[in-house]
Amino acid sequence: MKGKYLAMMLGLMALCPVMSDAAQGDGARYTLSITKDYTPSLWTTETGYMSRMGHKLAFGGKNALLGWMELYTEPRESMEEQEGFFRGMGHGVVNMLGDTIGGVMHVATFPITAVDMPLPEGGVL
Repeated sequence: MKGKYLAMMLGLMALCPVMSDAAQGDGARYTLSITKDYTPSLWTTETGYMSRMGHKLAFGGKNALLGWMELYTEPRESMEEQEGFFRGMGHGVVNMLGDTIGGVMHVATFPITAVDMPLPEGGVL
């Protein structure tokens, strides 16, 4: 059992190599991120452990289940900003993977409210 836990933690660290101090106050104490965008997730602003834990679980579930929507929203936003469909599709694929994987990681770690994993553009809103 200890080997599985260690393997999971090492895998998490490999996926999220950048760790730094995060939100102030009652929110998450540490941020795990692939990028250097340390914008805290929305659940970190909640006060109280139970509230943060519930919001982290809901935030993760929403992103894990709705991350695929980035394939539609990013190309549309890119076309509106005159950047082109294919550029938006590339952003959509990256954000879809980031939101879905990050959502699963939030769900898996929801009892650990001291750790936040920022998602691309703040996740699915």
